[in-house]
Amino acid sequence: MQRRAFIEGVLAGSATVAVSSAAVARPGADPTELARPEAPTPSEKVTPTPDDPTSLEEVLPLLAPLAIGDVIGLGWRVQALSGVSRGAAVLTLRDESERDVRVHLCRRAPGSAPIAHSQSIDLFLMNEGDGAAPTDETLGRVLNVLATLISHNEKHGASASEAMLPHEARLLFFRAERALV
Repeated sequence: MQRRAFIEGVLAGSATVAVSSAAVARPGADPTELARPEAPTPSEKVTPTPDDPTSLEEVLPLLAPLAIGDVIGLGWRVQALSGVSRGAAVLTLRDESERDVRVHLCRRAPGSAPIAHSQSIDLFLMNEGDGAAPTDETLGRVLNVLATLISHNEKHGASASEAMLPHEARLLFFRAERALV
């Protein structure tokens, strides 16, 4: 319950919407729920679809207690989360108009220019742009709230996966493959 209060407090400070009641950590809940690509309907069983269950389990504590379908605020909700692949976990957010955006969670690097960051994680918007276009203000505010949540979780033991790379290293290794979308 403390984490829910924390998130609601952060969102209230950003002119917000409260986190849905599904965000409360439930004893005995499946820790891979966040890997589901779509919000479950009441009649569906939650089935995880991680690309790497080991690294997904390492990423989940960073975003706890959020789950797929949870409203973050300002019209944005969690759509999906992948395990670490090509040096980053991919968090997909969806807005009210059903527009999806992909946010790559990378290892924090000095001098990097992410939209938001925590002590150990950089949050980069991967929208096939070159960084020249301004980021939607509500999305930027939501990413700052997520960075604050990650920072809170880091203070309670969560950390970047060993498989995560800094964004610049990912560009060096994977840009030629055009795999960083």
